[in-house]
Amino acid sequence: MFFNKTLDKYMSQKVTDVKFCKKCVVSNQRPRINLDEDGVCSACRFAHQKHNKIDWASREKDLIELLDQYRSKDGSYDCIVPVSGGKDSGYVAHQLKFKYGMHPLTVTWAPFLYTDIGWQNYISFKDTGFDNVLCFPNGKIHRKLSRLSFELVGDAWEPFAYGQKAYAFQIAVKFKIPLIFYGESGEVEYGGSVKNIDKPSEGITDWKNFYYKGSSLDEIAKHGLECGFLTEEEVKDKSFEFYNPPNMEEVEKIGAQMHWFSFYKKWVPQENYYYAVEHLAFQANPGRSEGTYSKYASLDDKTDGFHYYLGYIKHGLGRTTSDAAHEIRDGHLTREEGVALVQRYDGEFPKKYFKEFLEYLEIDEYQFNEVIDFYRNMSPHLWKKEDGVWKLTHQVTDLNVKREKIEVQPEVKSVEVKASNEKIFSKHGLPEKVIFCKSCVMSNQRPASSVEFKHKVTHKHRALRINDEGICDACQYARQKDKIQWKKREDELLQLLDKHRRTDGQYDCIVPGSGGKDSCYASHILKYKYGMHPLTITWPPILYTDIGYKNFRNWISVGGFDNISFNYNGKNHALLTKLAIQNLLHPFQPFILGQKNLAPKIAIKYDVPLIFYGENEAEYGNPIADNVSSMRDKSYYTMSNLDEVFLGGVSVKELMEKYGLSYHDVQTYLPADHQEIQRSKTEVHYLGYYLKWTPQESYYYAVEHTGFEANPVRTEGTYSKYNSLDDKIDGLHYYTTFVKFGLGRATYDASQEIRNKHLTREEGMALVKRFDGEFPERYFKEVMDFIGMSEDEFRNNCDRFRSPHLWEKQAGSWKLRNSIYEQSDQLVLG
Repeated sequence: MFFNKTLDKYMSQKVTDVKFCKKCVVSNQRPRINLDEDGVCSACRFAHQKHNKIDWASREKDLIELLDQYRSKDGSYDCIVPVSGGKDSGYVAHQLKFKYGMHPLTVTWAPFLYTDIGWQNYISFKDTGFDNVLCFPNGKIHRKLSRLSFELVGDAWEPFAYGQKAYAFQIAVKFKIPLIFYGESGEVEYGGSVKNIDKPSEGITDWKNFYYKGSSLDEIAKHGLECGFLTEEEVKDKSFEFYNPPNMEEVEKIGAQMHWFSFYKKWVPQENYYYAVEHLAFQANPGRSEGTYSKYASLDDKTDGFHYYLGYIKHGLGRTTSDAAHEIRDGHLTREEGVALVQRYDGEFPKKYFKEFLEYLEIDEYQFNEVIDFYRNMSPHLWKKEDGVWKLTHQVTDLNVKREKIEVQPEVKSVEVKASNEKIFSKHGLPEKVIFCKSCVMSNQRPASSVEFKHKVTHKHRALRINDEGICDACQYARQKDKIQWKKREDELLQLLDKHRRTDGQYDCIVPGSGGKDSCYASHILKYKYGMHPLTITWPPILYTDIGYKNFRNWISVGGFDNISFNYNGKNHALLTKLAIQNLLHPFQPFILGQKNLAPKIAIKYDVPLIFYGENEAEYGNPIADNVSSMRDKSYYTMSNLDEVFLGGVSVKELMEKYGLSYHDVQTYLPADHQEIQRSKTEVHYLGYYLKWTPQESYYYAVEHTGFEANPVRTEGTYSKYNSLDDKIDGLHYYTTFVKFGLGRATYDASQEIRNKHLTREEGMALVKRFDGEFPERYFKEVMDFIGMSEDEFRNNCDRFRSPHLWEKQAGSWKLRNSIYEQSDQLVLG
């Protein structure tokens, strides 16, 4: 049936002089986009306005005035929101109902082929409190229209686009609900016509040009009739009406208006995702979506990947380009990082659902390729064939490098940094030769966990082991995790729980935590999945952040837990923190001491001998052998002799004699007595031994079940927003690891995400370059005021702890001698 022609009006209107935006990664091949004389696209220009110039408070007032005109007083429907169960439509519907007090009727035009996660998200959305009208059009006709659209406009997705737009207006007319809200204007937000840039809505007449590639459903149907693929009966079928808006008389009769929610509320897709996870039980894909690096956009339909892939064929711009461009505009990625991601993923073939896609359209692979090649041949300025393989002639590059393109090689070699001829030495017991793991971004400078209360000024760290193949212990264990029989491990957990389970409602286990994602996950799953009765205990942060305290309260109130928080003497804690910085450059040590030592002592007091922590430190670099048991080594939390205990690098005796502290002052930081632990038969277990531990999944779980919220902004020193949020001193802790070991917060985060296959190593290197070692300005003064230390004193102390084998001074500034991004030849960065 191949027509060998196209109805896509924009295929013949493209400019052949390909230029890429200097701000993002989009080119002038995107339909209707324009680049100004400075080489900046219309979407980036609007993003600048969005983030810097638009008065969003005034826009919200306009929204409220609009809503007040339509708001029902009797609870009847007063607006329509088209939804799929995705993050964006869910955000709009939830905001309108629960923030602005509207009574939306949600309508859903079903995808071609629901994914499992797409259907689950739809059900979860509906079950959070929305009425919904779901339309499945005639499957036979829909299938034929999809086949026609695939060939005639190069996108099988078009019938979905027609119905998605039209159905909301049809329901508006049927139910006499004149106010309709869509999410964002794609033309304005992502690059296209600026015709409606200052308007909250657009008319039906714009649909054809903006969303239907300049053609109409009637034109597509006409060709279907001419070739005999569609019958007269099918074109006249009632189902066909679903794809077209009501006639204008009906629309005008009820005064129907369609508004973009993004006109009134600043639109940031990543924030919509966090909102949907928190409020709508939205779930991301367990793995990244084909053709891109993200996991939470366009998840509903098994044909989504082919919509983006055809965009890549027709315009040289794929799914990663789309995702990276808006994340660059929203400040979540640099252009350099976006370029690397585009080079890595753009144009990846969506093979996961390819067989189902062919079966749905009733074509074979030859017919599929025939259409693909036809659209490639229509853009000879974009594609050329070399040795029988199609290649793009133009790819986005980093403007700060002289190469034609950024190269990301599939193979990654280990990076070994050799010492120079100058006399340098290492401090802290670190290896003098710096070696980076060739699987993640961690080096052999990472210290293994040690018995914290034995940490003295002269302490020598055990370093992360990297084997002869260049793989660190943490990466080796991550690979082993895939081979563990987790069902068997869970059976072992059930046996342990049955041994301790109380039937009288009394506490039968203890879960230490602060309200972070991991403790939320551990306590909640023990209580609600496994039927235990946990007592949660908290050694509070030094200085709670607002989000940290909110998450702590939500953990207890939303999650439903009893909690004991031990609030220590602030004056003593400030002293010990200051000593820990001066003697060890380890500001977190007093917190760690209390956090790890409190639980066993509470267990003894409450006669609850079972304690659960989250994951073993060995997940991140301790010797693999530490993972062979679920039990925490007693040497970490028990003592037999007070003389072996050091707090802030100072012995207990010196703390009493020199600093005037009493035994009462320090006892809360001390480990439990070894004999008391033996008598009480207290056991400390890692839940991560029994249940496969993935921090990102713990985050999703905590959001869903305990009201956990991520930071509204990324955390200093890294790219993430949901790790270690509780304490204002967290950032200082990671900054000091960067000073002592050359490894900052981004290195730690990226390494574990690489091991969990959420990032590639190339992406991790780019993130490390971007964020590692960023100084934690946000709470720095507050922390210094708390411990009574000046900024100069802190910075001078940092310099004392810099190891010569890691650091050198250049033009008065400290610079790492060895960094993974400068030593690697696998990722070319600006």
